[in-house]
Amino acid sequence: YLKATALFTLGREDESITAFSRAIKANPKSIDVWFALGSTLAKHKKYKDSLKSLDKVLELEPGHREALMLKAKVLAGLEMPGDAIAIYDKILEAEPGDAKVLFAKAVLLADMDGLEEAIYCYDKVLEYDPEDADALFEKSLLLADLDQPLDAVENLRKFLSLEPENPDGWFELGNSLYTLKEYEEALLAFDKAIDFDPAFEEAKANRKVCAKKLEKAEKKKAKKKKAKKKKPARRK
Repeated sequence: YLKATALFTLGREDESITAFSRAIKANPKSIDVWFALGSTLAKHKKYKDSLKSLDKVLELEPGHREALMLKAKVLAGLEMPGDAIAIYDKILEAEPGDAKVLFAKAVLLADMDGLEEAIYCYDKVLEYDPEDADALFEKSLLLADLDQPLDAVENLRKFLSLEPENPDGWFELGNSLYTLKEYEEALLAFDKAIDFDPAFEEAKANRKVCAKKLEKAEKKKAKKKKAKKKKPARRK
């Protein structure tokens, strides 16, 4: 077992799988060895074989948290997201506020186009920790995808109050403000993103588009104002 672990640490994963298999023959009821083998196989993307090892762990210890978490990832890798979510739900029954599990579940739900359900997961994280910056940011992205830019802006402002120098936060704020046609504020947000990451090409591109929109909107506004002034006076 120790040799197998050392080989794995050195990146000699094929050899470590062989060594773990030998260790299992010597001690077929070792939870640590079965789990280590399952982890190594999963890293190699040999998901079906990994699943067998993880099921053995769970046969020996049904509540083994790490094995349950890894099994969910393996099932997702096998394109069985529904089964993976069922495992996350099982863990959440015992630990409803587990942020790591809620995040993992939210990612799978989002991949399955279950955006509202994914948002619910992030809301649960925020219920236990209102200042979880990652949950605020990920939730804002989903709100934007659901065409709810106003709510996205609200979440992004909360996120940026926690991470004021995060260029991605400013970039996404700029995108949502642009959707709301708040072009001046959007420009300021894109500028912030570029200030904190001068190589942020997407922010530069979106800023350019936003600047053109603002220029067009201002010209239209000026034209309307001019037309108003030219209106003939009416008899009082």
